[in-house]
Amino acid sequence: MGLLLRIILSSTMLGDTVLDPFAGTGTTLVVARQLRRRSIGIEVDPDYVRIIEKRLERLRPQDSMVKYFDYYRFTEGLGKIICRESG
Repeated sequence: MGLLLRIILSSTMLGDTVLDPFAGTGTTLVVARQLRRRSIGIEVDPDYVRIIEKRLERLRPQDSMVKYFDYYRFTEGLGKIICRESG
């Protein structure tokens, strides 16, 4: 998750759309949502689609970006970007 946080912060702006053509369990979509980006995930396995839907409905404590806050504390406006309700 930390790597995706870095990639999304450095390559997108608030409101941008992140595309994950191989969504798997949806980690990219979860990180994008917490960073206030829109996201599109493509996944062909129905079991994984259900996992993604559950993760996006209710973030798990381990999905929280708050634990990475200190690493990126100099990112302008980060306190307003990261959704704190997730952790």
